[in-house]
Order: sequence, then C-alpha cells, then structure tokens
Amino acid sequence: LVYRIAQTKSMRLISLILFMLMITLGCSKPQPKAIAYGKAECAHCNMLITDKKFGAELVTDKGRYYFFDSAECLFDYLKENSDLKYTHILVTHFTQPDLLADAATSFYVISPELPSPMGAFLTAYPTAEIAQKFAAKHRGEVFSFQQLQEKFSFNATIVFPN
Repeated sequence: LVYRIAQTKSMRLISLILFMLMITLGCSKPQPKAIAYGKAECAHCNMLITDKKFGAELVTDKGRYYFFDSAECLFDYLKENSDLKYTHILVTHFTQPDLLADAATSFYVISPELPSPMGAFLTAYPTAEIAQKFAAKHRGEVFSFQQLQEKFSFNATIVFPN
C-alpha cells in the first residue's frame, strides 16, 4: 500500500512536470532558422539566396519563416504585407556573414560603391560607428531602422507571446 501511494505521488509529479513543460514550450515564440544559402529562394523576388553578406529573415507570430536575398527585399515585403505580425525581423551584417541580427537595432549604409543583390546599394551593420566608417570610406549615408521605415514606407509590428 505504501509503495502504491508513493508510486501514485511520483506519477502525479511527473505528469505535472510534463504538463508545465508543454505549456512553456507551447508559449515560447518561434526562433530564427539559419538561411540555407544556395538553396532557399527569396520570399519577395524568388531569386536564389546566395550572398551571405546580404541575407534577411522574417518569423511571424504564427511560426512561418520567410527568407530574403537582401534587406531591400525584406523591406519591400514588409511594405506589401503590413498586416502580418512578426516575432523576428533579422538582417545579415555586411561585416558578419552568416550571423542574423535584429534589424531594428542594426544600422544601414546606402552607398553606390557597395552594391547589394537588388540594386538598392544597402548594407547592414551592427553599430552606428561601424556603419559610419563604411559610409565615410565608400561615400555613403548612414540610416537607422526607423529612418529606413520612412524611406521605404513600411511598417513592422513585432509581437511577443505571453
């Protein structure tokens, strides 16, 4: 009888832990995925994504993933799909290929000396200082994410699940 009571209590505890784990995992927001360079197609222009200095990604609040060959395709997509809500808006920094970073905290340079896949001459950088150095060296202009929202006329709603 004591064995059965102990077994029942431990089963309840295991069940409670599994239940809490399922709730926790079910409420977490979808995480970014690596871009499959050379295999993935841009969600906006349908070009093959090949240049690791320019990739971008959107993750919706529903867990859908969209990959882009450049920040300008990402921004055009945001402009055309302003009704969607995103948990991640990511760009690749020109100086850190293969690393996806938060688009809202990144800085951007538009320079005729730094061509990008879709011809907007737009590159992303992790800090304003690095962006300023590239802009000075390549006769460019530095923009924040908010400034690009005005320039490209797009809205981006980022949501965080409860």
